[in-house]
Amino acid sequence: PGLRDMKFEFDQETHIGKVDGIVWPSVTQLLNEFKLIDFTDVPPATLENKRVLGTRIHAATKLLDDCNLDEEHFNSAFPECIPYLEAYRKFRVIEKFDPADKIGRLLSTKWKFHGEPDEYGVHMTVMGGVPSLIDYKCSWRMYESTGPQLSGYEILIAECLKIKIKKRWGLLLKPTGHYDLVPFNDPSDKQDFLACLWLWWQRCNKYATLNPYKSIKEK
Repeated sequence: PGLRDMKFEFDQETHIGKVDGIVWPSVTQLLNEFKLIDFTDVPPATLENKRVLGTRIHAATKLLDDCNLDEEHFNSAFPECIPYLEAYRKFRVIEKFDPADKIGRLLSTKWKFHGEPDEYGVHMTVMGGVPSLIDYKCSWRMYESTGPQLSGYEILIAECLKIKIKKRWGLLLKPTGHYDLVPFNDPSDKQDFLACLWLWWQRCNKYATLNPYKSIKEK
């Protein structure tokens, strides 16, 4: 069936997406499920604080791009976010980034997964004026798992928007008000992502091993 014949439901709080009642994994769920991202040694309170910080900054960058951010209110309510937003502002000015429209959550009917890329567009400086894909990070450092994550988003953009991404980047926003722009060029990133996706569905359908999301319809 085509996308129009499917019912896609997404729970923003849990980040679980279902197609016709069956859970399809998201890009970040896959990275977590197969331990490409692993924060088990980080205290839960620290991890939660970092998650909330990242959510707020991501929301603020979108509002800033749309010229809808009430900066006085935001700075007063979330002073810990100010240097990260300043880093993002510097990135947009220095790199001369020309963003595309916000694209929201995308769904791959070919590969059966979903995800929401942070940003894609054209960069006029180090990015070479070609279609580029960026993922924003407020983490302690830029992790190698960002490569497969970007590859997952690249697959979604190619399928849903028919756009060929030429370069992939991780944008690390720092609490110092500065940023690092990290390229991801390893072609095996895509293989790593698809391997996670393949194993997800094999576990669900062939091996019927532990599936915490109960993504198989009962017969």
